[in-house]
Amino acid sequence: MSGSIVISGYAETRRDRPLDISVSSGEVVVVASGPGTGKSQLASRLAGLGKPRSGKLLVCGAPAGSLEAMSSALFLLQPPFLDPAGEVFRQILNRLASRDTRPREELADLLARWCDRAGLVDAAKRRAGSLPAGIRGEFVLSMLDLSKFDAAVLDDPLKGLSETAAVRAVRSVCAAASRAAVMVLTSDPVRFQGSGARIMRLEPGAARLAMRAEGAGGSVR
Repeated sequence: MSGSIVISGYAETRRDRPLDISVSSGEVVVVASGPGTGKSQLASRLAGLGKPRSGKLLVCGAPAGSLEAMSSALFLLQPPFLDPAGEVFRQILNRLASRDTRPREELADLLARWCDRAGLVDAAKRRAGSLPAGIRGEFVLSMLDLSKFDAAVLDDPLKGLSETAAVRAVRSVCAAASRAAVMVLTSDPVRFQGSGARIMRLEPGAARLAMRAEGAGGSVR
């Protein structure tokens, strides 16, 4: 199955200028905008829309090993993916709301094991090293087999990575596009230059898309 990502809306600062982003299967599109322009909100919005009747969608946040990254990775559990009834997803979100850090660490380890059991971890990479304890951006980009997804939205996937890890991550992302539609939201597009990815830049405020404004919307298929 091939996937696609389509966004149609308006920038908050330029209602007169429609904003259309389309990513087809086999393509990597890098959407570049500066910090604080709403990339994470866009990723979250797409995750809410990305409930295809079939196929697999990955939405993952920044690789800091933080609550933000973990909660983004939890979109793996949205129905109809690994948790058809949505019960585990709701329970985990409730526990993540707690200020106690221990449940978060336990849930991260649990989610990593679920990904492994679901066959989402690249077999060769799995043999090369042990599964990291917890969901982090580097885990997603270096261990998950992105080609097993139909669409992937990655929110600042290179943030916090070393130069060597960033190079590996770019290769992994671009290799995934042989099958998946991959959208990368980043404030650091330079590392993707020469990778074959299509780079588009958004003006300040455009990434927010004013999804609550009339005529805004998006879809993941």
